[in-house]
Amino acid sequence: MVASIVIAGSWGALLGVSWENGLAALGLAVVAVVVTRLHGDAVVVRRLRGVHPLPVVVTGIMIAAPVVGTAVAVWPRLMTG
Repeated sequence: MVASIVIAGSWGALLGVSWENGLAALGLAVVAVVVTRLHGDAVVVRRLRGVHPLPVVVTGIMIAAPVVGTAVAVWPRLMTG
């Protein structure tokens, strides 16, 4: 469990560092840990109880949104060097 928290937090912090903002790194690290946990819970409930897959899809989108948003925001700086 600790490794999962550290890995998710590290990915979130990495996204925040690409924004060149320490507060964004901390905020995205916390968001990444919480959303990853929600997604894991949704997957477990889906597999054990056979409920509708919508929560898994929604939490998957929630995980991908910061990554896509960061890529879109940072892309011009990456292209100009």
